[in-house]
Amino acid sequence: MVRGRCRVCGVEQHGVVAKRRLKLALQLLADAEEARAVVPFGAEARLGERQKQGRERVLGDLQHPAYQLPAGDRAAPLAQAAKIVKPGGIVAGWQWMLRPEFDYNNPRHMELKRGMEYGGGLRNLNKPEERIEEYKRAGLEVLESYDMGTDAMLRGHLGWWKSLTTGVDLPSRLTSSHLGRKLTMGTVKILEAIGLAEKGTLRTALMLEHCGYSAATAGELGIFTPAWVTVSRVPKDKDVAKHQKRIDDLQANIALALKQGK
Repeated sequence: MVRGRCRVCGVEQHGVVAKRRLKLALQLLADAEEARAVVPFGAEARLGERQKQGRERVLGDLQHPAYQLPAGDRAAPLAQAAKIVKPGGIVAGWQWMLRPEFDYNNPRHMELKRGMEYGGGLRNLNKPEERIEEYKRAGLEVLESYDMGTDAMLRGHLGWWKSLTTGVDLPSRLTSSHLGRKLTMGTVKILEAIGLAEKGTLRTALMLEHCGYSAATAGELGIFTPAWVTVSRVPKDKDVAKHQKRIDDLQANIALALKQGK
C-alpha cells in the first residue's frame, strides 16, 4: 500500500464528481516501481493493485483524487504541485477541455464555450495544445494527453452527454426531458417565492441549466469533453532553486494581471 500526504497551494477540491468516477487513469513509466499520488493536506490515497485496462493503468480506489484548478492561470498551481512531488514523480489532471475540433472562429462554438464558462464558473476553457503549454510553463514534462470520454466510447460505452440529453434510464429520462426540466425550474421558483429556498436559488439553477445544455450540445458536436486527461512528469533533474524562481515569476504575473484588472 502506498500513502501520500502533502499540501498543494492553489488547488481546491471539486466536490461534485461522484466517487465512482474518481478513478484517475495514469500512464505509468515502464521503469516506475510505484505511483505517486498528489492529494490534499490531511487526505490519504489508498492505492489498490494496478490493473491494466487498455493502454492505461488505473490506480485502485483513490479516495480524494479529483480537484479543480483555479479558472485563471493553471500554470501556477501546477508549478506548486511540481514543487512538492519528487523528481520523476507523476502529476496528472482530469479536466474540462475544448477538443481539437473546436473552432474559435465559429460563432456557435464560441456561444457554447461562453455558456459552459458562465455556468461552470470558468474563465478560460482552452484546447489541448494550450493546456500542454501550461504544464510546460509549470516545469512539467507532458507524457500523455488524451480524451478519456472518447476512449470509453471506443470500449462500447455511451457518450457522457447522454445523461444530460436523453437520459440512460427511466429516472434520468424524466429529469432530462423538457417537462422534467420545466418542473424542476417551477419547483425551485415556488420554493424561493415562499421563502423555503434562499434568494437567488432560481437564478443559480438557471445558470447551471444553461451550463448543462451548453456542455451537452458541445459534446454532441464533438468539440468539448469533461474528461480530458493530461499526464506529466516532474523532471528527474529538477533544480529546486530554478523551479522556485519559476513559481515566483508565475505568481508575479498573476498579481500584475489582477492589478491591471484583467
